[in-house]
Amino acid sequence: MEQTITLEMLYQRTVTLEETLTLILNLLTKEDRKKKESKEEKDELSSIPPIPNAMAARLLHMSTRQLQRVRRRYQLKWEERGREVFYHLVPLLKAISRLNLKWSETVLEEIKRRYKKVPAL
Repeated sequence: MEQTITLEMLYQRTVTLEETLTLILNLLTKEDRKKKESKEEKDELSSIPPIPNAMAARLLHMSTRQLQRVRRRYQLKWEERGREVFYHLVPLLKAISRLNLKWSETVLEEIKRRYKKVPAL
């Protein structure tokens, strides 16, 4: 039952260990990259100012009156400025994912494009 250790066996084991370590390192870097991208996207969405009532209703495929009725049930965050009502985007997106609501991806892209912060010079 004696096993002789040869240089070839040691070399093969080191090669397999190196391959395993590179795979683990690649997986970890991918996870880090995904986390950074999701954090950047969340920061981007949270930096968008509150959107008007009509835009929020278009995002959720409902009328403004329906949105007014369900905003407490969906736990949306809104603010009133005079007679206008504005909704925060992050609670809207959380409600969409939590309650599996119908929503429009094109409207979300339009919101991102329209309300993107322009860097100061």
